[in-house]
Amino acid sequence: MGATLAALQADPLVEAVVLGGSLALGRPAAHSDVDLVVIKSPDVDVMERYVDYYQGVQVQVIAGPPRQFDRWLKLDRPQGTVLRQLAAGRLLFDRGSLGAHYQALARQVVERGLEPLTDRQILSRRFLITEILDDVADCASDAEQARWLMMTSLDYVVETAFLWHRRWTPKGKRALAEIRALDPELANYCQAFLSGGDLPEQLAGFRALAAHVLAPLGGELREPWARPPEAVPPESEGAE
Repeated sequence: MGATLAALQADPLVEAVVLGGSLALGRPAAHSDVDLVVIKSPDVDVMERYVDYYQGVQVQVIAGPPRQFDRWLKLDRPQGTVLRQLAAGRLLFDRGSLGAHYQALARQVVERGLEPLTDRQILSRRFLITEILDDVADCASDAEQARWLMMTSLDYVVETAFLWHRRWTPKGKRALAEIRALDPELANYCQAFLSGGDLPEQLAGFRALAAHVLAPLGGELREPWARPPEAVPPESEGAE
C-alpha cells in the first residue's frame, strides 16, 4: 500500500485518503485486500475505480470529487459500500478538511439508516419471495435445480430483511456476522438452511427462513395486487 499511498499524497488533485475494509476494522485475513476511498479536488470531472498491487497485495481504489461523494451520501443504496467504508474507515491523509468532513457526514447517514420501505416496495418483495417459494416447490423433484434456485435467491431474501430494518445489506465475507448482529434468529435460519442434509430438510429450512423474513412485512402475498401505472417514455428521435 505504501507506494500507492505515497503517489496519492503527492498528487495535488488528491484532498484526502481513507482506509476502509477489514484493515481499517482491525480484522485483516490472509487474503485481505486494501480498500482506499479517495476524495479529489472539486476541479476533477470523473469518478475512478481501479486496482493496484503492492508487494503482491491488491489495492482497490475508488476516487472522485466532492460532488460525487454528495451523490453517494444520497443514493448509495442498498449496499452503501462507499458510505460504510468512509464511516468506519481510518483517515490516512487529509490535505485540508474534506476527509474529516465527509467521514462525519457518512457516519451520520450510516447511523440514521435507510429510508423505510414503501408500501409498493413491500408488496413487490412479498410477491417475489412468494413466487420464489412456489418455484422452489415446483422444482422439488429436481434436487439440483431446487438447490440452485434456493442458493441464488438467498441473497434477495436476506436483503429484504435488512431493508425492512433500514440497514444496508451484508457484504461478502462478513455477511453472516452482520446478519447475526441484525437478527440472531435470522442467522440461525440461514445456518440451518446452509447445513441442511437432504433436499426435504433444505426445502423446509428455506421455507422457514423466508417465512421469518416475510412475517413483519405481512407474510406471503397470495391476493391480487398491482403496481401503480408508470409513464412510458417517448421513443427517442429516429427510433424504429
